[in-house]
Amino acid sequence: MECPHGHDALVTKEFFENIFGTLKEDIAALNQDITTDMKEIRWDLGDLGKRVDTLEQSNDSCEEELDRHHQERLELRDKNMELHTS
Repeated sequence: MECPHGHDALVTKEFFENIFGTLKEDIAALNQDITTDMKEIRWDLGDLGKRVDTLEQSNDSCEEELDRHHQERLELRDKNMELHTS
């Protein structure tokens, strides 16, 4: 292949087409990998969100139970004081 000035080209049009074709394929494969990774990350984040919700519910239940035990302890203390003062 010659350049417009009549010199022999160092590379051919086919060489560039092959390189760019390969680059396009590589970019398409990377885009597919990125899309797949993003889907997996979204799924993982969704799963983590569910776990956080479960832990928050469990924590709320524990706090309620702790409050209940604390209240029972206060009531028992008050009853004990009444018995000792009567």
